[in-house]
Amino acid sequence: MEHINSLISGISVFRLRKEYIYIRPFSAEDKTFADFFSQEQYDDALIDGVWTQKDAEDHLISIGYLSKTNGEDIKEIEKNIENMKADYFNHFYNSTTRQYIKTNIEKQYQRHTELYNKQYIFYDKTCEYLKRYSFLSYLIQKNSFFQNGDLASNIIPTQILYNKYIECINVLSSLARDVAKSDEWKNKWFSLKEGVFENKLSSLTDAQLSVVSWSNYYDSVYQSMDKPSDEIIEDNIALDGWSIVQRRKRAEEDKKRNAEKMLPEKMQNAGEIFLPARSKKEAEDVMSLNNGEGLARIKSLKKDLRERGSVEESQLSSTRRDLQMQALQMASEHRR
Repeated sequence: MEHINSLISGISVFRLRKEYIYIRPFSAEDKTFADFFSQEQYDDALIDGVWTQKDAEDHLISIGYLSKTNGEDIKEIEKNIENMKADYFNHFYNSTTRQYIKTNIEKQYQRHTELYNKQYIFYDKTCEYLKRYSFLSYLIQKNSFFQNGDLASNIIPTQILYNKYIECINVLSSLARDVAKSDEWKNKWFSLKEGVFENKLSSLTDAQLSVVSWSNYYDSVYQSMDKPSDEIIEDNIALDGWSIVQRRKRAEEDKKRNAEKMLPEKMQNAGEIFLPARSKKEAEDVMSLNNGEGLARIKSLKKDLRERGSVEESQLSSTRRDLQMQALQMASEHRR
């Protein structure tokens, strides 16, 4: 598969006119100095009155270009996308529903991109951008070479090298998931794991770290007790949905276990117990102990209190239903 050798070596290669440029992986030593140098640039820019990202967002809000709720809107879209992916997985074998959900996921992603771009329209004029640019430009200057080994930054402007490097790593990072799924990569990964890379672990590139993350993810999928079908594994949206459903199941199981720990040992098999909760999390854990019948009783109690205020236990809807069921059961047994 294309780009696998680039990922293994960690080297980015591109062409400028007739020259080939190699950008080698950045050493931990170089990154240490780049951290220090870029922080200095950030601090100096801050003193000089350069905008922070928050300053830029406040300005955009003041001129009416950006909504005050933009950040919350982005989070809401991300929540919607997560729910849609879970639905996509649950309806995977219904092609009509699946396609409908996929179309709406794409629309949500488009909206997410629009809001994100609005929020960061002035990013290249902020202290944060200057810090990032200073960090990468220093590393690129020290690690860009011509084929003959000469330092490319002695001849080619840093900004040009920077732009071409960003273009390369964006392509590699976008392909990381597909690479991790490919047979050519898996054959190398299964036998060597992180040892497949030619550069040191301390100098792994962002693209390499991304493919490692995806490779470990797919390892965990194949090792799962609830491993999905190969069709679902091959469909990125469906597999994302499967992961979301699995995560939610584990979260519910954890809540139930935590809530059960709150029960005195002799009451763990009791029919109905009221437990005080000291926090919102404890309240959620306690609620998770209720089965469908228990949740229905709580819903009925809330309705009675909302409609009638203070109510005697004998007048609760759930109590009357219990008495009616007992009466019907006794009548049925009497007829026998």
